[in-house]
Amino acid sequence: MADATDIVREMVNAWNAHDPDGVARHVSNDFVSESDTLPAVVRGPDAVRQEVQMYVRAFSDLRFEIEQMLSSGDYVTMRWTAVGTHDGELMGIPPTNKRVVTHGCTVAQFRNGKPVHDWIYWDVANMLRQLGAAFGVALLAAVFAGVGSFHSAQAFTNGFAPAMGVCAALSLVGAITGMALPGRSAMALMRTKVEVPETREREPYGVPEQSPSL
Repeated sequence: MADATDIVREMVNAWNAHDPDGVARHVSNDFVSESDTLPAVVRGPDAVRQEVQMYVRAFSDLRFEIEQMLSSGDYVTMRWTAVGTHDGELMGIPPTNKRVVTHGCTVAQFRNGKPVHDWIYWDVANMLRQLGAAFGVALLAAVFAGVGSFHSAQAFTNGFAPAMGVCAALSLVGAITGMALPGRSAMALMRTKVEVPETREREPYGVPEQSPSL
């Protein structure tokens, strides 16, 4: 039986190969993944497959580097760095073609040679700052969490479709606002002239001040 750390490395290699099936085949049928960055718990191999597909479509050159790995009993902890170009849609965010670097940590629990549970912590706020989309993703995540989940393909669709509807509505509002305010660009280009007072020329450094006459 393969060592737990070897299985984690194989899963990372599958992520880097953009192989959803390669990642999903390693987890148990009752696998559960928890992360504050996703609006719902990921359950089972099918949901893992969907999660991988979502990210590799959004970042066509996505790659993970293992920074450190520790093993203790049934648990493996991995510290990692992810790098990719956002050239596909990500949870309603249109491609920005920006290069993103983020860091994270995964704690995985193993049973009978397969991951049964993991907890993922990563700096999603840093990634969103790099994309310039923090508010939009928070809103879409809230919509998804309210009506959908990763429990099944149908549950994912039930949440994804309304979230995309909200995204489309926000885009329409932005377009209408832009048409209604045609002069905003010119206003943004206006600059107020600031008068800078002339500065008195100072004496050269090292010249002592004159002492008052006695």
